[in-house]
Amino acid sequence: MPYHGHMSGRLSMIGIKKLLMNTPYGIAGCLCLLWVGCGGDGENAMMKAAIESDANGYISAKGHKFYTGAGVFAEKCPVSGTMDLEPVVAYVADDWTKGSTNYVIAPQRLGAVKAPWDGQILRKIVMPSEKQLEAWGAVKADEASVKVAQ
Repeated sequence: MPYHGHMSGRLSMIGIKKLLMNTPYGIAGCLCLLWVGCGGDGENAMMKAAIESDANGYISAKGHKFYTGAGVFAEKCPVSGTMDLEPVVAYVADDWTKGSTNYVIAPQRLGAVKAPWDGQILRKIVMPSEKQLEAWGAVKADEASVKVAQ
């Protein structure tokens, strides 16, 4: 069942993810909650497949696109050093399936984007893969280059 901005009496995993992406705990908190909350039925398995990724993508306030490995969460841009970062997601059509090539990578905060291939409004989000982030123009950053020195 796609997320349409309401809970309709059920706990929506995508709704929880959107909420957590905007909290101080961000993606890490979201992934922990989803690990605990995903059950064995088909719908939850599909949602889980949509949020799993081998990478975390970001765009800095200065427009630098980069990604890290799945277990690394960036604190700063590896190019400019700015800490003003936005996580990115892949916006997809409601009939999206894993492996589809129709997606738009953009900051998660947008909530929806217009599909360049047919003009439909895309609201469903999934985590982009390393391959998709590279196709978007992001470069891989190692953990040392995205962490703030303590």
